[in-house]
Amino acid sequence: QLYDELYLRKPPLHYWIIAAFEHVLGPREWVWRLPSVVSAAALGAFVCLMSGRWFGRTAGRVAAVAYMGLFALWGQHRGADIDAFNTLVTVVAACALIEIGLTERRSQWRWLFVTAPAVGAMLLAKGPGGLPLVIGAILGPAAFNRSWQPLVRPAVWLSLLLGAVAVGAWAFAAHHAIEARGLSADTTGIQEAARRLYPHDLPSLLGGLALPLVLFAYGMPATLAIVVALDRNVTGPAPPRFKQTLRALVGTLAVAVGIAM
Repeated sequence: QLYDELYLRKPPLHYWIIAAFEHVLGPREWVWRLPSVVSAAALGAFVCLMSGRWFGRTAGRVAAVAYMGLFALWGQHRGADIDAFNTLVTVVAACALIEIGLTERRSQWRWLFVTAPAVGAMLLAKGPGGLPLVIGAILGPAAFNRSWQPLVRPAVWLSLLLGAVAVGAWAFAAHHAIEARGLSADTTGIQEAARRLYPHDLPSLLGGLALPLVLFAYGMPATLAIVVALDRNVTGPAPPRFKQTLRALVGTLAVAVGIAM
């Protein structure tokens, strides 16, 4: 509830996290901002870890510095809004899905314990807001590596199922509580999602078409790595696994941006 009115415009996880921090540390402004700070720091560490795992220790350090240089994210890193936490769990889910598709079949189940909670947290934080990147992490590597392997790994689909089950459990409990208290339904979140589902005027259409350029500009100079990844003169001498991972990452971004458009 917000100001004693039913509020379902966003799922509840981020609000639960803020409430937990406030319960422990007290109702202070910096406490409300702290979950975003922790999420931003955790994402930087995760980016460093995964880049180092895929491309070596030096690449991990470079990726961590590049992440800190993404000034477009600085505002969300210290605000009390939902975006920093949602970015964290979405990127974790996407990278874990890529790892499931690239790793040996026997090792995929270890990543299930990362992917399933991350997908569930993403859906409980901002609903479908992170789905373009997650879907991109499934379809992009398969398309760009010309392999069906990422699509036939059971851990991929089980992760999505478990995440959906978590949202379904909350939705069922919320629906029961709303009916039991005789509250009127709050459908503003559904209305917002429907309104943004397709471009309804020229500015929104142009904004959608310009999305790749906007994202590329926001990510400068880190996004220049995408250009390098597509240059065969640079990646030609690289080991096959290196090139396979690069193509998986570029494919993930390409499909995600296409869905977002």
